[in-house]
Amino acid sequence: MSTTNYVKDFGKILHELAYPSQWQIDAFRDFLIMAHISIANNYYKSKEMEEEYLEVAKKYNNEQLNKFAKLMAITQLALHEKHQDFLGEVFMQNDMGNSYRGQYFTPFHISSFMAKINLGDSEDIRTSIKSKGFFTMCEPAAGSGGMIIACDQVIADAGLKSSEIMFVQSQDVDTLCFMMSFIQLSALDIPARVVLGNTLALEEIKVLYTPAFVRENWNEKLEDKEPVNNQLYNDELLEKFKSGTLF
Repeated sequence: MSTTNYVKDFGKILHELAYPSQWQIDAFRDFLIMAHISIANNYYKSKEMEEEYLEVAKKYNNEQLNKFAKLMAITQLALHEKHQDFLGEVFMQNDMGNSYRGQYFTPFHISSFMAKINLGDSEDIRTSIKSKGFFTMCEPAAGSGGMIIACDQVIADAGLKSSEIMFVQSQDVDTLCFMMSFIQLSALDIPARVVLGNTLALEEIKVLYTPAFVRENWNEKLEDKEPVNNQLYNDELLEKFKSGTLF
């Protein structure tokens, strides 16, 4: 099945879930809520997350819930067929960007071009991880995670695994973007700290770690002993940021 068909199939099911009682963006939001909780709560075991999931699920009958499961299956298939910002493409192709805050996500081929420039070739990547065995990156306005996915593609093309050599801080102020990014980075096995909040204001409303972060013990690799809500910056740097001084 081609990528185009995955997007069309996702859109068709999404339309069926929305029609005739709600907006398409609302059905998409419900999908994201249930999908990201179903991933995270495998290891968070949070009662609050479970209650949030059930609160959304009770709006739908069994047939509709099965359609939500199909949406997750399509997402997984699309992401494992090739590197792409699948949920971002779904969002744009179904005109949800125009109806929701006028958002527009960077086309994936542009993200790929930028990732290749920043990471370089296989030798460049191996040189960058020579001292610690890994590198870190920060995406302060992550959107649906397209740039991070593009970097994962470069690493894979170099014969390496992101789960072993790349840690990502992914942040966005928008709740939908936060959930899209978490779902896609989880599906692609990318170790990440995914944050909902305003990067410029040093705001963190919600933080989730991807399965790869937990499985590969990135907490220890980063020499951070706090399992949740850890800060990536020391107090001195935070004071500099607050005063507007970056270096």
